[in-house]
Amino acid sequence: MDNTKFVKIDIIIFSIIILFFVSLALLLFAGLDLYRAIIWNILTSLDISFNLPARFFETPYLIIATAINMVIFAGLTVVLATLFFNFLKNIDIKRSYMLLRIKKLKDHIIVVPYNNDSKVILDELDDANLKYVIIGDTPKEMKQLYKQKRLFIAGAFNSDEVFNLAGIKKAKYLIVYSYKDLENILMIITAKTINPNIKIISRVNDEDNIPQISRTNVNKIIIPDIAAGEKIGDEIINKIYRIIAD
Repeated sequence: MDNTKFVKIDIIIFSIIILFFVSLALLLFAGLDLYRAIIWNILTSLDISFNLPARFFETPYLIIATAINMVIFAGLTVVLATLFFNFLKNIDIKRSYMLLRIKKLKDHIIVVPYNNDSKVILDELDDANLKYVIIGDTPKEMKQLYKQKRLFIAGAFNSDEVFNLAGIKKAKYLIVYSYKDLENILMIITAKTINPNIKIISRVNDEDNIPQISRTNVNKIIIPDIAAGEKIGDEIINKIYRIIAD
């Protein structure tokens, strides 16, 4: 939100506060006690009815206060709508900036999906100063990645569109690390269809599925039971370097 919009909203908020106290003063003149005056003022400013004895409505003060509170309600609506739409716009700007940065990448690594185990890999990639993009699919993951200032794409793991947004055509490596072997196979097939030359490192959760994974022409396989904990990240980095050497 630019400074001009901030100033406009500040003026509206300041005006709402002034009007609120003017309305409160009118209610006190009308004979309401302070407690009921505050409650009535707050509720009517939010367009919520609050019944008062009929005798209060015979005074002009209450009529004027009601009109003022209608203006306050309109002002609050404008402020909240402005803040909400600017919040959405800010998110869109962040996403556009993220996509622009990803578009400039070349020979980078794509890591998919984002989970507890792939976090270890990301830390190792950071330590090795390697460029990467993560693909995740939940709001919680997106929030974490925003805070970590990591490049990511939100969407379905095996979607052509999502892989293209992650720069699959210019990427050099893909690390598929789902806890489900079928998902890993589908992601490998999707990636290979778009970029047949991409080098792929795949996780295998069940050793019985190694033949199926191997038939997808992956370059390297990681078996978590063998490469456990932080050693997984080290092994992946070493395998990337070996792929480079090959």
